Amino acid sequence: MNNEIKRCQNMLSNPNFVSKAPAFKIEQEKEKLANEYGAHFLPLQEKFSKLAQKYGAEKYLYDGVHTTPVGAKLIADEYDYDTVLICLGINDYARGKRLADYTRDLTDFVAAFRNKKMVLISMLHALNQKDENAAGEPLQAFRDAVRTLAESRPDTT
Repeated sequence: MNNEIKRCQNMLSNPNFVSKAPAFKIEQEKEKLANEYGAHFLPLQEKFSKLAQKYGAEKYLYDGVHTTPVGAKLIADEYDYDTVLICLGINDYARGKRLADYTRDLTDFVAAFRNKKMVLISMLHALNQKDENAAGEPLQAFRDAVRTLAESRPDTT
């Protein structure tokens, strides 16, 4: 699996592949990986693209990749599954987001996956990260917000 991850990282870090590869080729690669590793592939790109053209990308994706609560609800409504795995990074913290805004957005995001078992993976310690972000918020407070939310839902670990 490590070799496959390395191969994908090399492809995606190559600007020639990303900018010139036909969309169908990228989708084929995603499907191949999903099949090979027993993952469920969710072909959402076309749906998100159409909605973004009609209503604006920022309604569904914060930055073209990470879903908003509306984007999360679209995924939740589109697919029938038992458990949701959400990996949380430190982008919001690093971009200087206020803790209150982060907590509200995360709560809304998680609410989109109502009645689903949920696994939240919190931010790992960020090396060389300042104690506080540009808004004066400590990284630990973001971790604590995730923990508090997870503890408030009986179906979340």
